[in-house]
Amino acid sequence: MTNGLFSTFEYVPCPLRGECRHECIICRPEFNHKLSSAEMRVMSLWFSGSSEDIIASRLCLSPHTIHNHIRNSYIKLGVHSRAEFVKFADNNGLFK
Repeated sequence: MTNGLFSTFEYVPCPLRGECRHECIICRPEFNHKLSSAEMRVMSLWFSGSSEDIIASRLCLSPHTIHNHIRNSYIKLGVHSRAEFVKFADNNGLFK
């Protein structure tokens, strides 16, 4: 399945779980989200329900910077709303 520029991965249960040398490489590859570390910090707080003002206060950044990180992350991930982002992050294990 394709979501914008990125592929979403589905877990495939393996009958050789625990014995396969390719476990978690072929059957559950790591998702490549390409967000910067600053964007990941902001989006983690955004994912947990914090407002832009609260995130700005917690990270000692301006609300404008927080808004830009959120906007840029949405573009990179191909989402258009907070609800879409939360669903995307949850489906791809972005913050697990």
